[in-house]
Amino acid sequence: MGFIVAHWRGVRPRLEAFRLGLDHGMFCVGCCWAIMLLMFVVGTGSVGWMLALAAVMAIEKNVSWGRRLAAPLGGALLACSVAIFLQNVWR
Repeated sequence: MGFIVAHWRGVRPRLEAFRLGLDHGMFCVGCCWAIMLLMFVVGTGSVGWMLALAAVMAIEKNVSWGRRLAAPLGGALLACSVAIFLQNVWR
């Protein structure tokens, strides 16, 4: 809601609504591109894991303590990716 309040002027509603949608889309891609890429890759393999990641992302963005989840979650995802990489290299 803060994004809308900060960018909405109400002078030309249709044009501003379109511009607001573009700006918000770019903001979302800019701040969440890594998790979006991860969800795309995971979603092609397993819808269940994609739903689990979507739930974690929704909690991170919508719950008051969600921002504190970002750093441990990022570390855990990096650790898992390193473990998977090493498992496949040592086969």
